[in-house]
Amino acid sequence: MVSEAIVIALMNTITLIITAIITAVLGPLIIDKRDKNTDKGKTKKANSPIKRTKNIIRLIALVILVIGLVAICVNYVQTSNETSLSITSPADGVLVNMYEWVSGTSQSIPDGQHLWIIVRVEDRYFAHEVTTINPDGIWRHEVQIGQKDETGQHFDLMAVLADGSAHETLQNWRETWNTKSQYDLQSLPTGTTQYCTVTVIRR
Repeated sequence: MVSEAIVIALMNTITLIITAIITAVLGPLIIDKRDKNTDKGKTKKANSPIKRTKNIIRLIALVILVIGLVAICVNYVQTSNETSLSITSPADGVLVNMYEWVSGTSQSIPDGQHLWIIVRVEDRYFAHEVTTINPDGIWRHEVQIGQKDETGQHFDLMAVLADGSAHETLQNWRETWNTKSQYDLQSLPTGTTQYCTVTVIRR
């Protein structure tokens, strides 16, 4: 998931490059047009300053172009190193079954961070650990969304990262929940960071 700041920076960079191209092409053309309108007898005297002006314009265009290219490289490095999570399926607002596969993408998950899918309804939270992430960052995990009697209920599916402490807390909850001595999480433990949320409706 690319941040809004990076998108804006990329748009500004593209604008710089377009400006450089327009400056390099139109600047000399405008000067040539003006030059043709000058007196022919003064052409030789005007040639040197005109050439210098053209060269200055081309130099300015080159500087703008270089700045734009450098900015693109910086944006690429920032984007490729930025941690991101997204849920690609199910989509926001769709009908889902009680047991549903949730899939998504990830990028640059830091060491010591663990991916969890959190199912939230009202003030109750249910956690599902994603244990397998493909080398390309794509992941898929089956989760339980509510109970049999919760047809029509809205649920939030959240992709979060949990640090070591939060990960241990969520694992302990899963173990207790799986023994049927279940209790609802009232909040996410400290150390979890939410990246993406989609809202679905139970069939």
